[in-house]
Amino acid sequence: MVAGTFCRTRTTYANGFQDVGAVVFEGFTSFGEALLRRLRTINPEGGRVISDKALDGTTFNISAPGQQHYGDAQAYLGQFVANTKSIPVERILWTALENRGEEEGKAVFGPKGPGQALTTTCIPWFTDVIHLDGVAKTEKGLVVKDSNGMEIVERKLYLSPHYPPDNKLFMFKAKTSSPLLGGMPSLLDFPATGNTMEKFFTLVEAAKQKAGEEMLK
Repeated sequence: MVAGTFCRTRTTYANGFQDVGAVVFEGFTSFGEALLRRLRTINPEGGRVISDKALDGTTFNISAPGQQHYGDAQAYLGQFVANTKSIPVERILWTALENRGEEEGKAVFGPKGPGQALTTTCIPWFTDVIHLDGVAKTEKGLVVKDSNGMEIVERKLYLSPHYPPDNKLFMFKAKTSSPLLGGMPSLLDFPATGNTMEKFFTLVEAAKQKAGEEMLK
């Protein structure tokens, strides 16, 4: 077998961006909701119009979001995400709430956007999709509580597709860009102290480096 060629890349940051470590968008869910509100205002006929009465008895119309609104909002949001990849910084981060969607007839969890269909279709838009969850601490099958009788919650950062411990029916579509040869873990503890996100990015870079070295063998 002939060894492959591992092409290294180098990025030059300019115009002040060399002092910016990351740009964070907070977040995917709120952007989608804002787009829906805006599109519904621009085109109130695009969805279902509901008649209602105010407290003084007057009648007014309410435009509910329609399929056209959702489709346009998803298209705009996809373009926004794509545009952010051209920002000349090392990291572009998006946050999102969770949403239940469907993939091949099976219920799954993923980033919440305008419309359930986007929950799974938006996954390829991002290089990494990681899931931070709060899980009740257990010992010997029993939930551990503090002195006040409150459940002790442990933060977990999931890096691969998984079933949350509190819901074994629905898979969460997490992923990382790390090659399989890199040996990335599928789960990181998220302690109250320490920087787990820094650890995550360090592991990703180390995994890519390892995969690159394997390709040269």
